[in-house]
Amino acid sequence: MLDEEKITQNRTCFRILDIDGDGILNIVNLLHLYKNIPPKSQIGLEIVKVISYLLEKNLYSKSLMTRTEITFDVFMKILNQKTCLV
Repeated sequence: MLDEEKITQNRTCFRILDIDGDGILNIVNLLHLYKNIPPKSQIGLEIVKVISYLLEKNLYSKSLMTRTEITFDVFMKILNQKTCLV
């Protein structure tokens, strides 16, 4: 379990990546980051991981009724509770 300071640091990182500030990392945010950050950098690898998750859950899913959004909680689940920015 993460302590409050680590959660706060991770939330700050999420807000940095959330370009439009809506609390969700959408495909537009992620593609902009992917285009402008070297994909082999640590943060670039995390962005690729989040994009892959989003594609798997939304594009490749057989269910059109369920749409996954990348909120802070989902972001932390994808990255195993830590991001390279902290």
